[in-house]
Amino acid sequence: MANKNYPDIPTRIKAVTIDTIVLVVFLLGASDVFSNQENPEILYKIITFISIFLLYDPVMVSLFGATIGHRFCKIEVQDESSGKKINFIKALIRFVTKAFLGWFSLLSIANSPKKQAIHDSIVNSVVVTFD
Repeated sequence: MANKNYPDIPTRIKAVTIDTIVLVVFLLGASDVFSNQENPEILYKIITFISIFLLYDPVMVSLFGATIGHRFCKIEVQDESSGKKINFIKALIRFVTKAFLGWFSLLSIANSPKKQAIHDSIVNSVVVTFD
């Protein structure tokens, strides 16, 4: 197996920033759709917005190995032992942990040889760079 390169904190912050912008665009799009309806049900709005927020990262990571922000920064999430994409359950656990711990999890990569954040360590994933 070839040596892997692991992205630094600024690269990962850039990816998170891009993903935040993408999420805002998706949420604004959903809001626009609802604003064009006469009397949208509040429950549908809540479900839609929570689904966009909770599913964007895990779906993208499990299907493609990366979010839009990751791809832009040329990084991807892999299973630590196999080097393949992680499954949806691992991606969901990874995202929920990342959301719960926030910056603390991301900053923890400074103390890891593979630059794993806490949310990566929990699901045995690594973030690697690609060309």
